Amino acid sequence: MIDLAIVVEGPTEERFVQRVLAPALWVRGITAWPVLPGEGEHRRGGARPWGAIRRDVLKLLLHRTDRSCAILFDYYALPSGWPGRADAASGLIDERGTCVENAVHADIVALLGSSFPGARFIPHIQLHEYEARLFSDCGVLAGVLGIDAAPLHKIVQECGSPERIDDGLQTAPSKRLDALCRTGVHRGYRKTTDGVIAAERITLEKMRAECPHFARWLARIEGIGAEPNRAGTGT
Repeated sequence: MIDLAIVVEGPTEERFVQRVLAPALWVRGITAWPVLPGEGEHRRGGARPWGAIRRDVLKLLLHRTDRSCAILFDYYALPSGWPGRADAASGLIDERGTCVENAVHADIVALLGSSFPGARFIPHIQLHEYEARLFSDCGVLAGVLGIDAAPLHKIVQECGSPERIDDGLQTAPSKRLDALCRTGVHRGYRKTTDGVIAAERITLEKMRAECPHFARWLARIEGIGAEPNRAGTGT
C-alpha cells in the first residue's frame, strides 16, 4: 500500500478524506489519511500561513521516503503570503487554484532538492468552498438536506458550474445552503454532518464528472498508485 497524507483545511475536509476519499483510494492500493495543520493538541482548522502548512508538508515527506503528501485548501481564504496568491488574484478565475498549486509545488520541490520526486507532492486548491462540490448532484443534495432541489439547480445555472459558486459573504456555497435549510427545514446547514453525508451519497465519480479541477487532482492522486517501482521499494 502507498501511504498518502493529506493536509486539510478543517474538520469538514478531514471527515471527507476519512469517509469518502480514503475508501475509494484503498481499492487502488493507496492508504489516505487526513492531517489537520499544527502540532499535537494544537492542530486545528482554518486558513493558515503558508509557512505553517509547509512545515507540516516537509515533516510528512521527510519522515518516510515512500510517502506522498497532498493538501486540500480553499483559495478564497488563503492568506496573501501563500506562493502564487498575488499572481492568481489578477488571473482568470478558473486558473486561480492552479496558479497557487503550481507555486506551492515549486516551493516544496526547491526546498527538497532536485532528487525529490515531485509527483510525491500533490496540492489541491479548490476555488471556493468544500460545499461547492456538493452541487454536483442537486437532487441528492436536496434529499440529504430535506429541501427543494430547484433553487440548487438555479444556483449552478447562474454560476456556470459547481466549482464557480462564489465566495461572497452571503453567497458562498455553505451560506447558500444554510439559508435554504433555514427557510425549508428551519435549521441551519451542518458542515461536518450534512456536508459529509451528502458527499458520500453524491459519490466521487459524480463530483469528478461535474468538477474538472477536482477531477484533475483525483487523477494525479490515483496516478501515484501506478508509478513504477513505488510500491514496496521505499524510494
